[in-house]
Amino acid sequence: MNFSVGITAPPSMATLVLPSGATTDTTPTYTWNTVTSATWYYLWVSRVNTDGSLTTIHSKWYEATLACSGGTCSITPAGVTLSSGNYRWWIQTWNDAGYGPWTNAMNFTVSP
Repeated sequence: MNFSVGITAPPSMATLVLPSGATTDTTPTYTWNTVTSATWYYLWVSRVNTDGSLTTIHSKWYEATLACSGGTCSITPAGVTLSSGNYRWWIQTWNDAGYGPWTNAMNFTVSP
């Protein structure tokens, strides 16, 4: 008897959409394009300090079924209010086959 086993590959890299550039929103919604094979997304947001170092502001896994609809995913992290300054964020994908690559960083500035 012949049979085949489907091999699931780790998900590919997500593409970040917003926030980018300048915003006055101190509780921004982070939006990226859906990766069809991803079941979880890790959102990491850091403040860019004046010396160029980073301070993590938020880092958490989000289930795709809760964050995504159609071709986009979005999360507004509860309890995270940003002060004026420069920020950088990334997304990492995951499924049962493993971790996908981190996105390239996206920078934005908050000036409420």
